[in-house]
Amino acid sequence: MKVTNIKRINKDDFDKDSRELVDRLSFALNPFLEQVVNVLNKNIDFDNLNQEIINLETQVNSSGIPTINFEIKNPLKTRIKGIYCINAENLIDNTLLTGAPFLTFTLESGVIRITQITGLPSNKMFRLSIILIG
Repeated sequence: MKVTNIKRINKDDFDKDSRELVDRLSFALNPFLEQVVNVLNKNIDFDNLNQEIINLETQVNSSGIPTINFEIKNPLKTRIKGIYCINAENLIDNTLLTGAPFLTFTLESGVIRITQITGLPSNKMFRLSIILIG
C-alpha cells in the first residue's frame, strides 16, 4: 500500500490566536512528516537501517575455521541477528568461488567472533565484505 502525500500544516488553516504557535510547530513538523511519507513509500536507504558493512581479510583451513582470529565489537544498537557476506575478493589468485560464503559466529559481551566460514577454498587469503544485521 502506498502512502499518499499528507497535507502540510499551514498556519492559515487555524484561527488568528493560534497562528503563531502553529507556524513555529509546522516549521519542525512539515519536513519530518514528508520524510516519514518518503520512507514508507520505499525510499529508505541503507543508513537508516540497523546494519553495518565491515570489511575483513581472512583465510580458512580445510574445515572452514579461520586461521586468523579476529574480534569485532558490535557496532549496532541491538543484538546481531545475522551476518551476510556480500562480496569475497580473492587476494592470492584468480580462483573463483562456486558458492556464497556463509559465516557462523558467536556473540558474547558485545563481541562478535567468526567461528567458521564455509564456501571459501582453504589457505587462500580473501577480503570479505559482510553486513552485520540487527
